[in-house]
Amino acid sequence: MFRPQKSPPPIRLPRIAQLPTYEMLVKITEQAYESRGRTVELPFNPERQQFGYIIAVCFEPEFTEPTWTLTTGDGNRVTTIFRMQQSDITLILTVIESQCLGTDVGEAISNRAKTTGTELNLKRGIPSPNDTGSMAFPYMMATLHGMPPSSATAGAPAAAQETGPAALEGDLQTVPYPNLLQSISMSKMTGRLAVKSSKGGGEFYFEDGAPVYAVAADAQGDLAILESLTWEDGKFRFYERERTVERNVKKRLDSLLMEGIGLLDQLKYLQNSGVKMETYLFRKVANLTEKDFEQRVSQFVPMDMNLQKQFYQSVDNTSTLFELLRRRPLVKTEWVPILFNLLHADLLAFSDKPPAGVRMGLMEVQSLDRTQIQGVMSKLVRPETGLYTYPMFLFFLEQEFHRYERLNVPFSVVLFDMRLRDAMGLQPLSGPMLNEAVRRLITVRRNLDILAHFETFDFAAILPHTTTDSAAFFAQRVIELIMQTPLAPHIHPAHIHLSFGVAGVPEDCDDPAFLIAAAKEARARAASSTLPICLFKNIHSAQST
Repeated sequence: MFRPQKSPPPIRLPRIAQLPTYEMLVKITEQAYESRGRTVELPFNPERQQFGYIIAVCFEPEFTEPTWTLTTGDGNRVTTIFRMQQSDITLILTVIESQCLGTDVGEAISNRAKTTGTELNLKRGIPSPNDTGSMAFPYMMATLHGMPPSSATAGAPAAAQETGPAALEGDLQTVPYPNLLQSISMSKMTGRLAVKSSKGGGEFYFEDGAPVYAVAADAQGDLAILESLTWEDGKFRFYERERTVERNVKKRLDSLLMEGIGLLDQLKYLQNSGVKMETYLFRKVANLTEKDFEQRVSQFVPMDMNLQKQFYQSVDNTSTLFELLRRRPLVKTEWVPILFNLLHADLLAFSDKPPAGVRMGLMEVQSLDRTQIQGVMSKLVRPETGLYTYPMFLFFLEQEFHRYERLNVPFSVVLFDMRLRDAMGLQPLSGPMLNEAVRRLITVRRNLDILAHFETFDFAAILPHTTTDSAAFFAQRVIELIMQTPLAPHIHPAHIHLSFGVAGVPEDCDDPAFLIAAAKEARARAASSTLPICLFKNIHSAQST
């Protein structure tokens, strides 16, 4: 019987209580060369570091250069910080010091080059046996226990497909996103960066290190890059030599990074102050004149004055931030600085509790005979989730379409799937995980929204009085709630796969059957793309161009 040949065990050297020196790296390189096919590991634990590190080197048969790997962890939870083929030991030492001491990788490389008077080798790509001095920089693949590498396939401006192994991949919690962009820029890389985060996803095309095309969440171009700079978790992959002829990025990367830092500071201020999507907003100043408003907000972050006025006027003292943004969708690069300005100008107050009028309204609803209502509902919903059945979804869809015909009121449909990625592929959620996902989903629903099962394993939302842009904001909020914490113990959010397709009446069609077909096509596009949300109108506009 055939038995696979086991890999030889690594050669583990004694642990040292300092960063490795150049001479130590030379020594383990020589030892690895003499023991081709075996990995030589040097554990080290710098002073005041919580966890130790292991730098490992191996001469693999298919490469003439050694393969270096730096890992950290406590034995139960291990993270691979980088993996690269590289013969330049000075570069390896520089990257080790930068990662362990928390300094900027690009700056450390530049400073090392100035100090030594030599130009460090920054050629890109995974080397072939005949290519020396090249590296995958930084080939950082997170292997946290229980967290598989992202299997996201990339979409293109229209629909680019994954064409081969990624030159770079890793975790944004290990490699901060600004540092990743700086590394791509300094290495003058050309290709496509695909990112999946709990806040959404995005695709970014680079030419010689400069961003040329970007789309992320509900933003494009410069705004998409600024949006992505607020992501602090997620997986990334960079595919070399993938290009697009489309262009929508206008500003230089260094300028966008500076703006992104400001946006991130504003967002953290709001978060630290206790502002959430579920926060109720209230006006503080009665009889505020337009002149007074302009004088107050102009002291802070420069923003379009009319946009700030419109947002302020939309505050009705009864709605949450999520409800306001759903009625008038704004991208994060707009609403964050606006809300930051209004709070600093002392024009708005906020609370986690609804105002008295809203509470009274809820009390009046509760005075109805809930027993009879629940008795009817039990026959219309699936018992395991409490969501409407698929036939009821079709019934409500038809009713909403009749309302549109009578009153010309727009509405949108969102079709989506929630699946668990395991060794067998993507499996529908079930049991406690499904119950927890539905519990979070219901918190986003308005009283007039319909949440239902779609066909057998998927889900649907009918959103009355909602444009497709507002429906996309609804979907984005669902993603944030599902991905922010595990749905069950030992199930990391990276295992959850979400895809949303959005279509609306009258934006996309005026027929309920075509509406379902449009939403299904949009969902299929999202499932094969880095972006988890796809609007049917965007597919149509891409095809027409």
